[in-house]
Amino acid sequence: MLEKLTELITGKKEVKEPAQPKELSLFDIDYALEEKEISMQQTYNLRYWKPTKEGEQIAGKVLERGFTKSNYGSQEFIKIKDGRYVYMVFVTTVLARQLTQEDVQVGQQIGIRFLGVNVSQSNTGKKYRNYVLISAANVKKEELP
Repeated sequence: MLEKLTELITGKKEVKEPAQPKELSLFDIDYALEEKEISMQQTYNLRYWKPTKEGEQIAGKVLERGFTKSNYGSQEFIKIKDGRYVYMVFVTTVLARQLTQEDVQVGQQIGIRFLGVNVSQSNTGKKYRNYVLISAANVKKEELP
């Protein structure tokens, strides 16, 4: 309304300058690129990690922890970015226990190594997939070689 009044009085139309985009720091741009890359990888480069050979391992940043529906009901998973790909790892009973023991949180670096298929020591003799898991947050530098 004020613009129309000013135009009538002065005979000149007020020209608004286009809004300038917000200045972003290099940190902001880097962060935005990282988030977009993660989003794209989750969409296009998602792989499933299910090792078959003893000693196979994966290490990277935990992007997500959650539950999804599977043929066996609700299944816990974690998504790990290893630098190139995003992997979905379905959480077994052994991994669930170790995730809890290591208090693994989204954003932490972890490593998982497949130790092979073992037979339960209980009277059932049931086979299970055995793993070892570490969180970088719990590794003391003085313990490293």
